[in-house]
Amino acid sequence: MTEIETQTGEDLAVRDLQVGILTGYLYESLEKMISEAPNLGWALSQVFEFGHPPQNLSGTKHLTTPKFRVHLRNPEENGESYSQGFYPCLTDPKSTFIISGSAEQVEERIIGTKDSGILIARYSIFYGGKSNYTGRSAAESGYAFDMPKDVATARKLLTTDSVLEAIAARDEKAIVGSLEVMNRDLQYPVLITPFLHEVLNKRSGGYQR
Repeated sequence: MTEIETQTGEDLAVRDLQVGILTGYLYESLEKMISEAPNLGWALSQVFEFGHPPQNLSGTKHLTTPKFRVHLRNPEENGESYSQGFYPCLTDPKSTFIISGSAEQVEERIIGTKDSGILIARYSIFYGGKSNYTGRSAAESGYAFDMPKDVATARKLLTTDSVLEAIAARDEKAIVGSLEVMNRDLQYPVLITPFLHEVLNKRSGGYQR
C-alpha cells in the first residue's frame, strides 16, 4: 500500500484517496437532470420512482476527513457524456473503490470487470435483493458492497476514516469490522456481499500513487 502526504499539520498528514462515482443519482444535480430530460414525465419518474434526490453530491469535488481528502471522480467531469466516460472512470487504477448504479446496461459492464479486482458498491433501489432488471444479486453481478439509494449513507461511507483505511488496504477483516461499527449509526447498513472475499484476491489497490 502506498501513501502520499498531501497536507501536513501538527498531527497526522491528510492522504489523497480517489473514489469513482458512477451513478448520476449521486453526482448529477436535479436541475441538470430535469433540463436534459426528454420530457417532464420522465424527469418526475426519476425523482419519485427512482429516487433522484434534490440534494446530492453534485458539485462536490472532494470530501475531507481527519485522515483523507477523498477525491470524487465521475464519468462526465471532463465534459464527456456518461457513456463515453463510464468505462475509463470504472477502470481508473487510481480509484480505491467505486459506487455504481444498477441499470441493466451498467450491470453488464460491472460483470465484465469481475476478474479485475475492482471494489464496487451497488447503489440501488434493489438494495438487499436481486435486480428486477436482470434477476441477479449484487454478488452475482460483481458488486462487493450493497447500499441503499440514500445520499446520507453514501456520504457516511465516503467520510468514515476506519472504513476508508480498511478498503484502501484491501484488508477483509478490517473492512468487516469497520463497516460493522459504521453501520450502527445507519438505519439501513452498507452490506458486504459474498463477492468481497473473491475480489480482494484479484489485485492490490490502495492510496493514490
